[in-house]
Amino acid sequence: MPLRVGDKAGAGRVLIEISGRPVFALPGGLPAYRDLKPGARGADVTQLQKALAKQGFGSGTDDAGDFGAGTQSALSAFYRSIGYDARPVADDGESQVEAAETGVTDAERALHDVRAGKGGAKAVARAEEDLALAEEHLADARLQAGAMLPASEVVFLERFPARVETVTAGVGDRAPGSVMTLSSGDLGVRGSLTPSRRKMISPGQKVSILAEATGDEFSGTTVSVGEGTGEQAGAQGTPEGAEGEGTGGGTADGFAVLDVKADERIDASLVGQEVRLTVEIKSSDEKVLVVPFSAVSAADDGSTVVTALRR
Repeated sequence: MPLRVGDKAGAGRVLIEISGRPVFALPGGLPAYRDLKPGARGADVTQLQKALAKQGFGSGTDDAGDFGAGTQSALSAFYRSIGYDARPVADDGESQVEAAETGVTDAERALHDVRAGKGGAKAVARAEEDLALAEEHLADARLQAGAMLPASEVVFLERFPARVETVTAGVGDRAPGSVMTLSSGDLGVRGSLTPSRRKMISPGQKVSILAEATGDEFSGTTVSVGEGTGEQAGAQGTPEGAEGEGTGGGTADGFAVLDVKADERIDASLVGQEVRLTVEIKSSDEKVLVVPFSAVSAADDGSTVVTALRR
């Protein structure tokens, strides 16, 4: 467990170790949905090659999207750089290499004997073909003994650094489900609206965002107003592109969810913090008298009192 809640993780960082195997983060927008090994082709292979190149491990002469010996060598070097041995494609890969090397040696000796004897041109050609085939088998065996990328050992994220939002397990615990949640990208803001206020809000309106705990203020714009389900959600920051469950996504019946996009980057330290949203509904051209609700109070005798600030 190298990371705790609130820590930041860059590309190539080991996030957690489970049963002696690492789970690390690499840049990319396509989720890992299959194990990648020699012979694999596709956009996910291209993504892996680019991610390894950014870490300083090029894929040699392999074509983009083609997992070959160059990509395998780069993957193996990356694993060594983070302190782990890569998983082999086949568990018996080493024994396959040994057997293939023996086959190449036998084919080389046979070719030498044919050339030294009087077997003729046809016998030499057959011996050369046998040697070429043995060398192909050796190359394939080396690929089987080399590195592969299990889908369970990598998390692809579009933006870095990522932030650890939750850690639900400790050293020695079983890991039956989610053990860590990450967020990356810019923060958004989500609030809830009562039925009466919902009718006054529409996309494109200006919003003032106040983090009361820190005093930070931001400006923003309403993005969407949608129906909510579940518990009522207070105004709070939610990570854009976060993995796992969101924080306060739904509202009770009759309430609506308001999503706001900040005009400037909000610091990740405000993730999950309560914020106050003030939406500008209308404005007047002239000054008007405003009595805040907090300035009105009732006395013991039932009379109403307005507290005024004198300047």
